[in-house]
Amino acid sequence: MQRLILSIPCFLITILLYAQSLFGPVASNNDSIQKPVPFAMNGSLRTSIYAPGEIFDYNSILLDFALITRVQKNDFSLYAESRLRKGWLFQGPIEQFQLREAYAAYKQENISLKLGNQIIKWGSADGFNPTNNISPKDYFWNTTEPDEQNIANFMLSGKYKISRHMQFEFIGIPFYKASSYRYDLIKKEENIRFNPVNYTELKIKDGALAARLLYNTNSFSCTASIFNGLDPFTAFDIQQIIWTEQNPFIAFEIRPYRKTSIGFDFETIIEGFILRGETAYNYTSDFENNIHVPNPDLAYVMNLENSFYDWHMILQYIGKYTLNYYNPIEPELPSNPTDPILMQNYFNQMIAFDSGLFNAQIFGQQKRISHAVSLTLLRSFNYETMEFQMNAYYNFITEEYLLKPKFTWMPSDLMTIHLGLNYMYGKERALFAYIAPYMNGFFIEINTHF
Repeated sequence: MQRLILSIPCFLITILLYAQSLFGPVASNNDSIQKPVPFAMNGSLRTSIYAPGEIFDYNSILLDFALITRVQKNDFSLYAESRLRKGWLFQGPIEQFQLREAYAAYKQENISLKLGNQIIKWGSADGFNPTNNISPKDYFWNTTEPDEQNIANFMLSGKYKISRHMQFEFIGIPFYKASSYRYDLIKKEENIRFNPVNYTELKIKDGALAARLLYNTNSFSCTASIFNGLDPFTAFDIQQIIWTEQNPFIAFEIRPYRKTSIGFDFETIIEGFILRGETAYNYTSDFENNIHVPNPDLAYVMNLENSFYDWHMILQYIGKYTLNYYNPIEPELPSNPTDPILMQNYFNQMIAFDSGLFNAQIFGQQKRISHAVSLTLLRSFNYETMEFQMNAYYNFITEEYLLKPKFTWMPSDLMTIHLGLNYMYGKERALFAYIAPYMNGFFIEINTHF
């Protein structure tokens, strides 16, 4: 009830901003065409309630205020996006100020440079991007916009226009930042603990370099890319096992691993269909002796997009081929189960075995070849002020699936209301089975822009 009361002023503030947008001055035709100004500021206020159906009475009740500032002078500019967040998230209150992006930029006709906290996304496919290795994500941040889960990292990025149709892009990341997972939420025994990434052990040499070459015409575009560094998408390793008279105490740590990713993606139009494809070869080493390091693999996505009648459809095939794959063999029970040393070694092996299986689920390497499909359907109504969207995902290997229907109403250009449902299902010990109790449920979200 306390959290429900907390949500009331959040909605009142949002409605007041909406009323201001409705009765504010209307821009003239001359005002609609604006030249770049030396200083600009805009922002938004997001109020959201996510209510899961299994564990918590309320998943989250959040008030998210965003402020974006741009400063321009000649060829130089400054950009900053700050966030103020307050409310209730999962198991406790949250009050957070975040400088999401903040960078200085220099741009001329053929070259541009940016230095600072940036969010960069690579890839042409919709949602699943094997070549997107730059920016980490907060996978447990509740939002209707997937891009809101992206996390900025300090980097130097640059673009050079080689010709009319060709461009070169490079990125240097001196300091590693991992994606955010809420392993602490996963139901587990009291003798198990997950420790975050130990950033004090990482040096500048653990940074990352990336580059890509882009070719673009009116009917066809493609990109060749390379990335070398620690992957933001991490798994966990066994840090410590302490044996007691009862159950052993197990400490896991989130550990990054280095990889080299060589990618390619394209986009073209064939008889009215938008066809996108993306693939990446991910090379890793020492995966035989480390459960937190995935096997080398080849990830690929095919994306088909078109409109029929009044519906817009995006159909995806998502696949992965795991190199050097082998079926994990479960340790055998010792012939003499009364021997404490043999039994201790056996349980140590079982802990490593189960941990390796879980990491394989995170990496999508349960089988040599994996298959999955996703489908997005959209339809607009009422002069495009209303929209229905259905996102669906199914994994043929793990038999997991996700359904996300969402209804959107735009009562004005400055306000958007989302109402929908998250529902994911996975069999026992499947990845979705662990996540579903915390992410499933209804949601309502109101965004007001100014």
